[in-house]
Amino acid sequence: MSATGIDDAPLSAARWLGLAAVPRASGEAGEHETIALDVEELLNHTRFDRGDMPAGGAATSLLRYGLRCYAGRHVDEAFLRTLSRDIAAALARFEPRLDPGSIEVQPLQGARHVRSQCRLRLSARLKRGGPAIDWRIRFDADFGRVAIDRGAAQAGMRG
Repeated sequence: MSATGIDDAPLSAARWLGLAAVPRASGEAGEHETIALDVEELLNHTRFDRGDMPAGGAATSLLRYGLRCYAGRHVDEAFLRTLSRDIAAALARFEPRLDPGSIEVQPLQGARHVRSQCRLRLSARLKRGGPAIDWRIRFDADFGRVAIDRGAAQAGMRG
């Protein structure tokens, strides 16, 4: 604890406020679930870059952690390409357990992308080896929120 009484350990706001219970299971499945939770948390952080805020707005992020603000965007092919690139770049930069050269994010084939929601496929290899990940991501552009499909996170381990 610091002199202010706030624990200095790095926690997300949701964890710090006690809104997010983070189960940590052991073994390979537990590691994949932990990574899925951490990836979801990363992708739900909004970063503000220079062009995202009006003059006199909030300071831009030095770390560029998370995704740009995509709330209120219309889902079309150009948006899906931009979102896929941004997710892959954020993971390559801030998720050290994934092999950056193996990260692929693409619109889910056959998924119905409506005006404000889309589904993406994330595949990557772990740096340490073992089964690769193959997850489904749900993105809600109305709110700019990302969810990793937990069923795919658990069942989506490929050998």
